[in-house]
Amino acid sequence: MSSSIVRVPTWNIDDSENFLAVVRDEVFLYGVSPKINNGYKQLVSRIGFDGISCFSFSPTYQGLTVVGQINGTASIFDIKNNERPSVKLGLKQARPCNSVCFNNNGLVALGVDKSRSDHSLHVYNISDYASSLSSSSASVGQINPEYSLLPNEAVSSVAFYNDMPQVLLIGSYKFLRQIDLREAPTCSVQYATKCVYGISPDPFNPNYYASYSEDGTTVIWDRRYLKNNMIASNSTLTLTKLFNDVNRKSLSSGLSSKFKYCTTRRGEFSVLHNGDLLRRWQFDTAPKQVNSMSHNNNAYDFKHYGASSSACNNTPGMPMTSLGRSSNTQNRLDGPFIAGVIDIKTDFDRVASFDYSLDFRYRDVVNYMCIRQSGQVFRMGVVESADSVKFDPCNNIAVAAIEGVYFEESGVEKIRDSENVEPSMPGQVQVPNTHNNNSNSARFNDDLESLDGHESVSSIEFEKMYNATTVLQRDISVIMRNRALAGYSLDPEKNFELLDPKIKVTNDISLSPSNFGSLRQVWRWVDIAHNYDKNKVMQENYLDLGLEGVLGIWEGFAGMSEEEKKCRVKKGADESNRGFKREVETIVKKVTPLIYTAPLGVRTKNSSNLKSAISNEIGSEPQRQMCLIVAGWDFPHSKLDEKLNKLVESGQYEKAAGWAVFHGDVKKAVTILGQSSKERLKLISTSIAGYFAYKDSPDNSMWRDRCRELAFEFDNCYLRAIFSYISEESWSEVLDDSTLPLREKLGIAFRFLPEDVLSKYLKSLVYRAIERGDLEGLILTGLSPRSIDLLQSYVDRTGDVQTAALLTSYGYPRFFRDARAEYWIDSYKTLLNAWRMFSQRARFDIARNKLSYNSDNQCTLEPYPKQVYLRCSHCNKNIIRPSSNQATSNSSATGAGAGSKRNLLRSTGEQTTRCPHCNNPLPRCSVCLNSLGSSVPLTNISISPSSDTGVLSAPERQFERWFSFCLSCNHGAHIGHAREWFKKHKICPVPDCNCNCNDK
Repeated sequence: MSSSIVRVPTWNIDDSENFLAVVRDEVFLYGVSPKINNGYKQLVSRIGFDGISCFSFSPTYQGLTVVGQINGTASIFDIKNNERPSVKLGLKQARPCNSVCFNNNGLVALGVDKSRSDHSLHVYNISDYASSLSSSSASVGQINPEYSLLPNEAVSSVAFYNDMPQVLLIGSYKFLRQIDLREAPTCSVQYATKCVYGISPDPFNPNYYASYSEDGTTVIWDRRYLKNNMIASNSTLTLTKLFNDVNRKSLSSGLSSKFKYCTTRRGEFSVLHNGDLLRRWQFDTAPKQVNSMSHNNNAYDFKHYGASSSACNNTPGMPMTSLGRSSNTQNRLDGPFIAGVIDIKTDFDRVASFDYSLDFRYRDVVNYMCIRQSGQVFRMGVVESADSVKFDPCNNIAVAAIEGVYFEESGVEKIRDSENVEPSMPGQVQVPNTHNNNSNSARFNDDLESLDGHESVSSIEFEKMYNATTVLQRDISVIMRNRALAGYSLDPEKNFELLDPKIKVTNDISLSPSNFGSLRQVWRWVDIAHNYDKNKVMQENYLDLGLEGVLGIWEGFAGMSEEEKKCRVKKGADESNRGFKREVETIVKKVTPLIYTAPLGVRTKNSSNLKSAISNEIGSEPQRQMCLIVAGWDFPHSKLDEKLNKLVESGQYEKAAGWAVFHGDVKKAVTILGQSSKERLKLISTSIAGYFAYKDSPDNSMWRDRCRELAFEFDNCYLRAIFSYISEESWSEVLDDSTLPLREKLGIAFRFLPEDVLSKYLKSLVYRAIERGDLEGLILTGLSPRSIDLLQSYVDRTGDVQTAALLTSYGYPRFFRDARAEYWIDSYKTLLNAWRMFSQRARFDIARNKLSYNSDNQCTLEPYPKQVYLRCSHCNKNIIRPSSNQATSNSSATGAGAGSKRNLLRSTGEQTTRCPHCNNPLPRCSVCLNSLGSSVPLTNISISPSSDTGVLSAPERQFERWFSFCLSCNHGAHIGHAREWFKKHKICPVPDCNCNCNDK
């Protein structure tokens, strides 16, 4: 054995710990203590050995050490006292010692190579020798074995169970054996496996122990399920080829010090690789599996327990993992699974052995005590990654690590105010730690660096990718908070103004970043739709289409769920398709004269001219017109010229020309572009004019080919749309243009597409909008149940729960109920409370209440229970007298909502001086000595029958008569009297009460 080191936890005294180390033919004892400057020092050494092959320490007797040598000699001695004699363990025939171990009852097990004339496993009782070490008359000699077992078979490793010192584990040839020395010392359990080296019991779970084979495969066994004739595939956890090729060469020669269970905390073991890398394997225990019927059903799935099997199996240099179960087992208890793998680079190379070491400041921090091949010992710490990092709504950061919990407050302001800001990853925090090492928990040594054809992960300069100030300022929580402070709420008109990109907050950060798409236009649409709904424009006798999208209007009753029908359709309505169209037609006539829609089949590729612009047939026209109104095309064909002139006056010639073509007037588009002062647009108008020369020609021409090419070359989406149409005389290419605004696409679709094609196209638009989380798709879905999936995708993409909560408030719970909508609203209210924006949260609740009124003027939002009421100190019931028509159960103050709002605000001249339930008198004012009930608050409030809320008369005077109580002394007074009293006094007005009520 060249060099090896092992921690001796049972020899620790106070705040120090001991390590046994072997360097060639010498044994050392090292001490580690916080009082030592460099962390450790050599305490004592022992020489006089010849080729040490194995060693161990006594968990019971301080300093007692055993050393096995290649020449077959095994010696026991006290390393802490060189003056005490040593003793040899007797063997009939000298053979190399392979493994040796103590138990805590004075037994020593020694495993040696096989011999024809002697056994290979010997168990010695050294209790007498250990007891004699304390006396000066200790004899020096030889101890003969108490038990001798396993003839003609080499023993590779031995170990005692930690909690059963009389049960011995033996690895020999191709068998693992368990021998109970309390009975006749014969093998009680035996099973075949190649993993017979380095038996290591888990120091924290006595049921588990590990062993490995010559090829580096490591197995963790569970003794509760061991039985005869068991095979290795029935092990608890198998790690194939855990050791690399360099380490495998020495595994069978006694160098078991390259695998170590962590002795300082539960659920970890480490493996040494190439002399310069420690790979930490962290494992946990899976829950119980019951009634498993087969091997396949018994296998645990990594996906359920936080570690992916593919992560371990497919990474170069990482071992394959598998979890086995006995096919006869019906009720498994628990089993280990790999939870994480972390690579630690050692401070020095050519490390021969290691063990875990305590950290004297933090209990669970990992340190290593390492020994190099030369015998040099060094101690290294490990910088642990944070267990959890959380941002609060104000972007303050909390980091939970093994060392403790750390808080970094006001991260944005601190970074912004720093003079020298180093670029960093977003949210990067340095956890205080004084360890000095080169650990890298995110990479697997050279395994990732040597990936063929890919750039090394460590070579990517992440620090140049992000700027911390910009990242935190543009974080969604900061943006939402800035919006809330600016007044972003349920007023769509105000929201449209706030989201103007020209409006900036600190450091040129907009309230509507570019990655939020068309958020501002969405609020513009909501404003228009809400105004229609508020003015009852979208309501007819039996139908309420408020805030409905174009898809819902197009599909009619057939597209509504039963829940939505209950909210939008009144009883007695004709729920046929024709009945829906009649209702829609009536609504359209209230909004505007007929909008331009081409009759059915007016524009196909082979048609040569336009038919009448307005159709008088009762077909799909009412729905088309209604959808155009909802999409924003709410002006009649007669006002098209007026709209086009406004666009021309503002210099938007391309858009004006596009609108003309979208209304079937190509000639008007030529005229508009020809009016431009730009030569380029005039030339384009000339090209478009060629349409009239070639539109009737069925053959391709050079003009058509050139128009097709130009359709792909223009940057302006309107010019691309014009040339796509005139070259193909089809709208398909135009409608597929992703840069063309959705409003324009809908205008084209509802004017020209036949019904079957239009239905498919609308569904495809909705699908794409949901897939991308594009809020502009709300024009399609409306604020209806269809919008929830779209908003969910938007929240997943942006994290903007604020906008989702505001938008769903228009439809929830008036038109639909969905758990996601309720969750977004509750989350946003929690955010407002966390930001201490209580006024904004209250206004949000009030506005939601107003939006929840349906077409029958009924509030669909369940009222919040009242959170404050006055209760009688005798019977604990609400002292507000219930109304005569209110049930007795409601008057009982079993909840905060006793009594209705109008009951509380009813006008009555009655004075209450006693509890209406138990008739006990109410407390008296400590200033005027009148009963507090003589001026019961809210009794003189009048309610305006035309308003939704009560209007207080003389609110200041009403407030003066409210009850007021000190929470310390429990004395009460009218608020007005208390205010007057404490203007001049500091002490409670009640005699003999020295409470400073006003200071608490």
